Amino acid sequence: MNLLIIGDYPVATQARMRVVFPAEWQLTIAAPDACAPYLADAEVVIPEHVLVDDAFLAQAPRLRFVQVGAGYDNVDLAACSRRGVQVCNAAGLNADAVAEHVMALLLCHYKNICPLNQFMHTGDSAPLPDYHGGELSGRTLGLVGLGHIGRAVAVRAQAFGLRVLGWSYRLIEIPGVAPVSLSQLFAESDIVSLHVPLKANTRHLIDDAALAQMKPGALLINTARGALIDEDALVRAMDDGTVAAFATDVMVEEPFNLSHPLVGRENVVLTPHIAWGPRETRARLLNTVVENLQAWLDGERLNRLD
Repeated sequence: MNLLIIGDYPVATQARMRVVFPAEWQLTIAAPDACAPYLADAEVVIPEHVLVDDAFLAQAPRLRFVQVGAGYDNVDLAACSRRGVQVCNAAGLNADAVAEHVMALLLCHYKNICPLNQFMHTGDSAPLPDYHGGELSGRTLGLVGLGHIGRAVAVRAQAFGLRVLGWSYRLIEIPGVAPVSLSQLFAESDIVSLHVPLKANTRHLIDDAALAQMKPGALLINTARGALIDEDALVRAMDDGTVAAFATDVMVEEPFNLSHPLVGRENVVLTPHIAWGPRETRARLLNTVVENLQAWLDGERLNRLD
């Protein structure tokens, strides 16, 4: 089996990846901008930060299997189907990891962790920053999307005493989560956290109109997909104070463009699309890849996207 993993991974992470797969498999790990020479021989691809479309598939004539994580907006399912390429995902495996990351971003904002950490490392020469933190108990969290991750966030948020509102395209009942319209969620939430997949009807779900409906002083969190947000609209909303703060693990352009107008702001917290990636989660994901592949080879259906 010739397996190509596409992504920018540190050497230590690559070493942990390699031990998961059978020794007889030929495994190559390449960055997105260096993967082209390996596509011709690849039978299985795990793509990150690369679009699997007709142009990609044309370079990979031996490709038969594509494995993604939870989201698959970077894979053209129709193009894969036309070429007989099976696509599988691993929905739900990263729910705990991402939910914990959401709470970390939330706490980072309300407890001023970033400026306080910077102050402590700077030393006595820096003035003590103005501590404007707040308590979570009694505030309202609005969850846009109530899938595996949204539900996991709801459980953790309630443990902190947050009131939780939820919206999804279909009615999903979750203990302690009040189902509301999107407009009501925006109007009442101190924190809005995004947990919907990126599709045609969710691209720029957060636009000028949505941002204008948000409660003054709101914190917007995104650990789903960057293009859920119209970033130009968000910049305008942050410039005029409509949105007080933004915390994200994802952006439209990844790897992040450090010249982006959202970078460098004190009220913006950025992490590099890593919420899904604790060691335990990576291990589960890679084991699932092996299980999905074996099921496919045995003619069984497991996590297939068709």
